[in-house]
Amino acid sequence: MDNNHVGLRQLGQNVSRVMERIKRGEILVVTEFGKPIARISPMGEPRSLEEAVAVGDVTPAKEDWRDLLTNDLVPQGDGESASETLQRLRQDER
Repeated sequence: MDNNHVGLRQLGQNVSRVMERIKRGEILVVTEFGKPIARISPMGEPRSLEEAVAVGDVTPAKEDWRDLLTNDLVPQGDGESASETLQRLRQDER
């Protein structure tokens, strides 16, 4: 087993040893024909957002979510009901 990578065949032949490494806190990448296909990590406490971003588990937002609150997602009609607004918007798309 190479550093933090383990081949699929090696994993199958050495499951107990691999799981011992995981229990000790290692994170291993499983490869097939040299290409990463999975990551095995120990169960544990939730990580910080920064760590999750660093390992690629989370992608940071490109914009501030609060900007969505300032924009009208659905245009307001002139006293019309939600159903009427929806019908009008659908007709406008045609």
